[in-house]
Amino acid sequence: RCVQIRFKAIEKAPETVSLFYCGSWHRRVSNTFLWNMSKAAGRKRGSAAAAATTEQEKPPAPPPLLPNQADGNIDAERRLFERIYGIVALDPIPRPPRDHHLGETINEFQKYLNETRIEKTFLGLLRILLKKKMLPYNPYPLFLTNLYRFSEGRYLLSTPASEILPSFRMETEDTRIDYVYKSRHSSHIWGLPYLVQCCSPNDMKLYEWLGRDVVPPPSTTRSADTNYVIQPCVAMIGPAVFQGSFYQYVPIIQFRVEYRIMGPDMTHAIEVFINIVIKDLNHTEKESDHILLGVSLPVDPETEPMRYSSKFWQVDEINTRGDAFWDSMVEAVTNKKYVVAELVFRVDPKMGVYKRGRKQYSFNFVQRSYRNQDAEQLTPFSEMMEACLFEGIFMDHMHADSYISTFCPREELVDRDKNYRQEPPAPFIRKSLLRRGVKVEKDTHTDDRIRIDGFLIKGPIDFSPDSRKVIDPVRIAWERHIARSHFVPEAFDVVHHMILLMLLDRKSVSDEHFIQVHRFLRSSAARMHSLMMQNQFIREIIENFDRAEESQIVQRQFMEYRHGIKDLLDSVYRECSSEMITCGRAIETRLYDMSHSVEGKGSNIILSPKSVLDLRFINHYCYPIFLRLVEVMLPQVPLITAFVDKLRKAYPEEVLRFEDAMPNPNVEYGYEEPLISKQHHQFIDTELAEAECNESKEIVKETVLMQYLLDTRVDEVWEGFMMDILSSNTFPQNPYPRLITDFRRAALKMSLCYDTDEKIVKDLYHSEPQLLDSTTFVYQMPGSDAYGYKSSLYAIDTAAYFALSSFLFPLVHENFTEKRGVYRASVCTCTVGEVSTYGRLDPYLRQVQMADHVYIKGPVRCSREGMELFTHILTEYAMQLDREQDFVVMGIFLGSLSKRWSVKEISERKATFITEIERVLILKENIFLKLYAQYDWRYICVTKYFRYRYVSFDKTEYVKFFDEIPTEPYQSIFFDQEKAAFHFKRGGAHECCDPFIGPAIRQSMLYADAQIAECHRRQDFFGVHRWLLLKSLASKGGNNVAEGWRMMHSTASELNFLNCINKALQDLILYVLSDMTFAQTKDDEEPVDLYQYGIDEALFASTYAGYYHKLMEVLSNPLSFAPSSMSEFLRRKLNFISVQSYRGNCVLKIESQSIRVLEEVRQATMSVENAVAADMHQCCPEARESVAKILAQTAQKRPSAEERSDATVAVQVPKATAADHQNEWHQDLYNF
Repeated sequence: RCVQIRFKAIEKAPETVSLFYCGSWHRRVSNTFLWNMSKAAGRKRGSAAAAATTEQEKPPAPPPLLPNQADGNIDAERRLFERIYGIVALDPIPRPPRDHHLGETINEFQKYLNETRIEKTFLGLLRILLKKKMLPYNPYPLFLTNLYRFSEGRYLLSTPASEILPSFRMETEDTRIDYVYKSRHSSHIWGLPYLVQCCSPNDMKLYEWLGRDVVPPPSTTRSADTNYVIQPCVAMIGPAVFQGSFYQYVPIIQFRVEYRIMGPDMTHAIEVFINIVIKDLNHTEKESDHILLGVSLPVDPETEPMRYSSKFWQVDEINTRGDAFWDSMVEAVTNKKYVVAELVFRVDPKMGVYKRGRKQYSFNFVQRSYRNQDAEQLTPFSEMMEACLFEGIFMDHMHADSYISTFCPREELVDRDKNYRQEPPAPFIRKSLLRRGVKVEKDTHTDDRIRIDGFLIKGPIDFSPDSRKVIDPVRIAWERHIARSHFVPEAFDVVHHMILLMLLDRKSVSDEHFIQVHRFLRSSAARMHSLMMQNQFIREIIENFDRAEESQIVQRQFMEYRHGIKDLLDSVYRECSSEMITCGRAIETRLYDMSHSVEGKGSNIILSPKSVLDLRFINHYCYPIFLRLVEVMLPQVPLITAFVDKLRKAYPEEVLRFEDAMPNPNVEYGYEEPLISKQHHQFIDTELAEAECNESKEIVKETVLMQYLLDTRVDEVWEGFMMDILSSNTFPQNPYPRLITDFRRAALKMSLCYDTDEKIVKDLYHSEPQLLDSTTFVYQMPGSDAYGYKSSLYAIDTAAYFALSSFLFPLVHENFTEKRGVYRASVCTCTVGEVSTYGRLDPYLRQVQMADHVYIKGPVRCSREGMELFTHILTEYAMQLDREQDFVVMGIFLGSLSKRWSVKEISERKATFITEIERVLILKENIFLKLYAQYDWRYICVTKYFRYRYVSFDKTEYVKFFDEIPTEPYQSIFFDQEKAAFHFKRGGAHECCDPFIGPAIRQSMLYADAQIAECHRRQDFFGVHRWLLLKSLASKGGNNVAEGWRMMHSTASELNFLNCINKALQDLILYVLSDMTFAQTKDDEEPVDLYQYGIDEALFASTYAGYYHKLMEVLSNPLSFAPSSMSEFLRRKLNFISVQSYRGNCVLKIESQSIRVLEEVRQATMSVENAVAADMHQCCPEARESVAKILAQTAQKRPSAEERSDATVAVQVPKATAADHQNEWHQDLYNF
């Protein structure tokens, strides 16, 4: 029974809607359900009287049972139940037998609920929900928003504060050096007392040898000019300083080398500094145990926007572009920025332990006059004065003493050594770099553009570390850095600077600040951040791979990374939510695919550029999980959030604010279902519902709320979760991830399961295809010009197909038959793929796939000669489309690597192209043409395959020059009956018999099963349902059609649609960049005129605007389950690559950086898509059963354990089409 409840939409007038009055989630209230009164909801079910019972008016306890009742007098017990509760029990209620073991289990379960507070948390959220005047149509997203913040609390609070605080109170002792203290238990920790107190002596022992080895040797600090004295000071900075106290995982080790250069001329001192830095780089590259990856130099903010913070120079690039490298070094030094060497440190010489490292270089110039030895001028060229003291420690007391004396000199100064001689440079950097001069304007060092990056100190030098003149610039610089950071994505950089600020003014912060920072840096978010940094580390080594020793480093790091991902996202010892499990399994599959087995050594990563692309994909794929884990932590650490908010208010000018200049396109994205798209804007007005309720006034409110909970199935979901926990072998340590998973799936059911399967199938199969030709089995859908097998026409939407066929008609090959010499050709054009489901079944048209079946008839054994006619047809067709100017023709792609041939290249190198065509045809590889055309408000990708068949005149020879996809005939739709009959008679799936009976359909289903198993292995559940849908349509079995409809209308489908538009934008940008005239005409200061390259700028801008607004809309949809910060994170990325054109259109910048950013956005949203699709799959019982059967069948064909070290199910997947993988043209995006 359902009570009609008023819904009120935000932008519409109230409308009457019923919650779940039908559908696969239909409620059945049984007597057992009535008997089991729900304590969790704090209410009674059944009659109105029972619903009105409150906690203060509990029903009297039933009297003790008589002996005959206890022995099974069911009638007496039934009458007693009716008398007390006023409920008529329709069926006998048997009394459960006594079980002492069950009682103990229930007691343990209740104790478990009290310890985890899961029940109290849920009841608290339920009270918050029911107090609202406007109840949401779907309450589960509201539950999830609050439940996420509890998913980490149980792990974090397991360590009491009494065990955390000693980590920040290490014992120290004073030294003879002013302001410098040392650790009582280590001789390698020297620095300011509040920093030394937070350094763990045990953890610092790991870096004792490294701290000595990174000190520049004397051979690198000698200058040819004896008037200059050079003394290096080395300090450890960054998170490694706090390893063991704050940090558990330190992804990178950083050192800073600050030289003190004393001499007469500051301009020449800069040249001396650059020379000694290059010498130290030479020494690191050739003579040390460490690996030099390259050098990062900051870019002038006037010539490059903020997004380009630095430029990375590889060693080879330094050699080939030495002059430019020298100029960049001079620019960095004069702007008082650090020169950063990117390294791989060998931490221990006895063991092969390597870590990612970084070495910063700067110097302090002390100008001395020979006429007056007491007159000195200090000019620091570091970003902040005395920064090493405030953010690092010294591992040698001599370095600490020297550094302090630079700013607070004593009488005992270092004597000038005039016996230094110049050492020859190492061969990897050209000697000319060491000989070059440098010209520096005098006022360059006091540039007003730089707010806080150094001082010019004249006269007596006495700047102590406790002086406000020194501390305030450092503090303000760090505060401004935090204020301008994007908090959630850059959380760990923000927290590190927060640590430094807290230590700088320790008296103003409480111990609770340190405790919360400690817990934040020991969370799952910290572990994910460390793994993402390790991923980057592996990529950098592969890109700079040079020695066999580096291969061993990569393999060891790869195995650690692989195990770390498994332990964090899909561990059997740790409870994870469904989104983390899906992400973890997808990553594990990709890591397995990019590795190979080595006998006795497990799996090793393949050292190739493709592995670098795969690892980059994995890092971007992890970003939504990383953002989620950070957001989960923020409610647990309110002091950190308050600290950041305070600084953002103090420096509002530093906060990056983006004005969304993107116009709203107000377009229709497809045949979206209004009942689904507007659900999150619908609410129940409880006052209106109470006014329409027919119950008595005393219980009307309770009746409405109880009916709301019944219709939304909150009680059923909670009961199922409790039973799942109770029936587990062991209680999970943290039950919140499992409850989050259940609520995610309940939210999807609430949104998409409002109709029964039968009703959905009936609406889709609105009319039957009519048989036109019984010999070729050609059917037609009434009211349309769609011809093909009945499987491709069952779910066709005639209105959608009519609009689409008008768009595709210019792409149909005009001439059905062609003749050239003795050869005759017939061309049959059809659509394949998702066109047959576009409309009611699938609301979004992502791309269009077509096929030209070219039949060439000629003499026997002359198929090679027939290739010339095939090539002629192909090239003339491509050139004709290119001449019409209505399409953006990307080109023709050949072979398994999909090598691109542009139309211009084909015309200029026609003989080579013909030779390549013949080679591809003989190998039976793919040939397809790719173009973009206007469809409504956007550019849409059209991929057209060319299938060559040769038939002899006497019909004794029939050769296919392609690998046929068994399922393609069951998805093909032709535009006229004649071509359909011609094709099915000569190249269809049947051999004079019904194509839906016999080996053809079996082969197609086996191919579909293999694809389903492969999609399942890659956690691509959207792809799983596409193939299940094809199987259902081919057999006209409605088992998976209704569930496929729900998947196609989910947010996973929307994100999949947006990723296709994203790919189109990338293709169009790459098309312009690859134009041979682009490099000659491109002016970096002027926007590109897209019309010169055949692209309609207005349409390009409309495509981008539609993509941008739909992406923000979907990510803000509660049913996408995306982290709340993800939309802002992606908005910032897209705004960096947006620009206003001459015509006032907001378009993407035509540069390789735009392609990189778009690909990062696509990969991040793909993670959200797969997580939603995986949850939706679990809501589809028929699909789960079908997939389980398919996996069981494919598992029987799995290789032995010796052949495969991984437990993933092996599937023999047929050769994929060009649309199934990235082509070579797109694989090199990051190398463009």
